[in-house]
Amino acid sequence: MGSVEGVLMVLLLLGSAALVVYQSTTSPSCCLPVIARLKRNTIISKDFIDYVIRRGLPTVIVPAGEEEDPIFEFLPPSFNLHFLKTNVGSHRIPVKYSNNRGFLYYNVEQPLSNPASEACGLNIPIPDYNEAKATFKTIFNDSKWVGDGAHRYCGGPKSVMLPTEMSAQLEETPMRLFSHQEIHSQQTSDSQDTPFNVNVWIGNDMTTALLHYDTSHNFYFMVEGSKSFSLLRKSAINDIPWYPSVSSLYRQAVLGSSPEIIQDRLFNVTLHHGQILFLPPYWSHQVVSHGWSLAMNVWSDSKLYRKFDKCFLLPLPFESSWDHDYLRATAMLYLNRLIRRLQFNASIFNHLYAQRYQPIDLEKAKRCEKFTCPSSSTSKVFSMHIKKNLEGHISCFSSDSVIEKDIQLLYLYNFIEHVLLMVGNHEFVSLLRCCLI
Repeated sequence: MGSVEGVLMVLLLLGSAALVVYQSTTSPSCCLPVIARLKRNTIISKDFIDYVIRRGLPTVIVPAGEEEDPIFEFLPPSFNLHFLKTNVGSHRIPVKYSNNRGFLYYNVEQPLSNPASEACGLNIPIPDYNEAKATFKTIFNDSKWVGDGAHRYCGGPKSVMLPTEMSAQLEETPMRLFSHQEIHSQQTSDSQDTPFNVNVWIGNDMTTALLHYDTSHNFYFMVEGSKSFSLLRKSAINDIPWYPSVSSLYRQAVLGSSPEIIQDRLFNVTLHHGQILFLPPYWSHQVVSHGWSLAMNVWSDSKLYRKFDKCFLLPLPFESSWDHDYLRATAMLYLNRLIRRLQFNASIFNHLYAQRYQPIDLEKAKRCEKFTCPSSSTSKVFSMHIKKNLEGHISCFSSDSVIEKDIQLLYLYNFIEHVLLMVGNHEFVSLLRCCLI
């Protein structure tokens, strides 16, 4: 079938919103992105949002034909770059700036950060940018900042980024879209409203958020300028080399190590002024700003995040007073029994090391030469207390859904890392590489 004949247009009526889906059998991006065209004065209804979330595909919401951009029906009229510069230009906000266009997100609260990562023999880079507080007026004027060619990125919660009055105005935007509608009723395990966070993003030309993933539903409003999103399906999430979940670069891809096959599987979406993007959780993405850009997004917890995050709150049956070898042997046996009961085999440890540690392991050639593993005979029999805890983790991590399997594996990797770090301290990578593989 030719490329023209292979294009399928499906028109679905959802209230007053017309949803147009483009498909092509000759392209790997056959059905992405989904394009939703809204008529003038259309209110984004609960049914429409429900449908978008349940479908679980990136969706660009655009005006129908020559209609007015729908985004401005939901935003305060003063929320634009010109207003920020001229009217609240003295408001100071946190700014990251660098001569390198690519930015990684760092979480300094994670236990494995520099110099802790160096003690483990891992190459986890420190932030390649400077941080400072600056006014809106300053960041829009290159000559008064750090000079031509510098890349600037400002982002964070609305309460940090905006003056109090503007922050309150912006809060009404997601409230009108999300509050009292239980729009995530199909995505959560209970009927309570899902927590959401409103954020503001400002960046200058070619500033890039490097490849990463988020665990939340993401509605992204492009207020001014445009941005390109390179997306990868969540089913491919375990094909990407990620930094360890216990590191300061959790959920960030290891720089320069993405296999070429991943590049061939990316979907590219350009979001323009006045458009909205729904980005499903666990879709890996890289974002590039074109010119000065202003955006707002709303993150809300996904069902999968809520489901698996609870597993990390369950108690672990290990005591710090135990003998060193007994503690480590028991933890390793615990992990082995957990993955077997969840229908995985021991190759999961090899894949975890290959994906998250081999690309950054400075000692991989000699890591096991002097490391002594705890004897497998040290711990053979579990007490009733340990068995009860194990059953709790098995129940929590279990998944009957084929769709959830990739995310289940992702969180199992995270759990293995947390357990090994707890019992192995700076030797936890050696426990994984030398004793479990």
